[in-house]
Amino acid sequence: MIINNILIEKLHGLYNYDISFPLERNVTIITGPNGYGKTTILKIISHILECKFWFFYFLEFERICVTFGNGRILDIEKRSSEGISKEEDEIVEIVDTRESISVALYVPEKTEPIEMLSLGAQYSHRLVMDYARRIFFGGQVENFDLEKKLETEYILDNDTYLNDLGKNILIFLQEQKCLYIREQRILSVGKQSDENRRNPKSDEFEIDALSKELKDSFEQKQREFAVKSQEIDATFIERLINQAQQTYCREEFERKRKKLNEKIEKYEKYGLAPNVNLPQGYPDELQKVLSLYIDDMEAKLSVYDEFYTKLSLFDHFVSSKCLSNKSIELGDNGIRAINDNKEIIPLRKLSSGEQNLLILYYKLVFSLKPHTLLLIDEPETSLHVGWVTNMLDDYREIAENLQCQIIIATHSITFINGQWDITFDLFEQNK
Repeated sequence: MIINNILIEKLHGLYNYDISFPLERNVTIITGPNGYGKTTILKIISHILECKFWFFYFLEFERICVTFGNGRILDIEKRSSEGISKEEDEIVEIVDTRESISVALYVPEKTEPIEMLSLGAQYSHRLVMDYARRIFFGGQVENFDLEKKLETEYILDNDTYLNDLGKNILIFLQEQKCLYIREQRILSVGKQSDENRRNPKSDEFEIDALSKELKDSFEQKQREFAVKSQEIDATFIERLINQAQQTYCREEFERKRKKLNEKIEKYEKYGLAPNVNLPQGYPDELQKVLSLYIDDMEAKLSVYDEFYTKLSLFDHFVSSKCLSNKSIELGDNGIRAINDNKEIIPLRKLSSGEQNLLILYYKLVFSLKPHTLLLIDEPETSLHVGWVTNMLDDYREIAENLQCQIIIATHSITFINGQWDITFDLFEQNK
């Protein structure tokens, strides 16, 4: 469990929330009407764990207090600054220098913070100089969005102010693993290429990027298999002569051969298994050679074990949702959509619901690491009601297997599917 509780005071100047995440519950749903801050709460958690404290200049709140699973507490407050210089007053249009952000880290049973950061006008001025210098000096402030620019271009390693003055805070937060799956999933929201900056109509589709990522993963695993095979084969004769290999009895050899055949058949579905025919029979004079051979094949194929598990899990989740007149193939071409006429459909031509489904489950399976905090914003977006009904069960299965904490923001009653015992209603707390 990464987070035990989050306390938020005067969010948007209106709302107070005290949300607990019990130890025995690895999935929590946050629901409520539009405008109550479901997505904002996920953003708050994400930006804290990514050490992006600049985010709080642009958020209306008074105090945010996060209690972590190990008892540590991070306290963030927004305070008014006094005595703004003329130079600072000129950049108020870009970021409000009249407010400062206080960040303090506490450990259990200590009343004083082990470290405190005060991000005032000096820090906000540095942000403007680093990320909006040309806009500031060029006088084109009116349509400039510093928050959006920081969202896509801010690099923590380049922030010498935080790295010099907030080392303990940064080290602690960076130990907490977090994956945030946003509501906007179809178009990439990360850094754009130079071509896309010049041509705003040239959209980067997230589904294409993920397909390429999977294709690269196949190539990487095939290279690892080739290297592993070469290393094993290079010592085959030496190991055989030195009699380092035990000889299996006939029953044990047949058991191992059957198990290996089953693995090869499963891996062939995704083009992972090598083209190999295991020898039939087990003659006495070849028992030592065959015993060594079958152990070597098991060692070579082990390169694919974790990758195959993820492929089959992703395949299972997607295939069980019954895509309309089409199926998904996974292989060294990445992700391919095939219709009932055996024609390949470009992924960006899939419906928004189908793209959202693939992107959502791809990130759940391939990007999620054990003991991670997973934040999901509106998982039901564009999805068929039949898919949404049982999705929560998938998340609970993933959380259980990977020992992850999952926090989901949704207003879909269908997605909640009666599981109100794990649901926190923002409206109920503020009505």
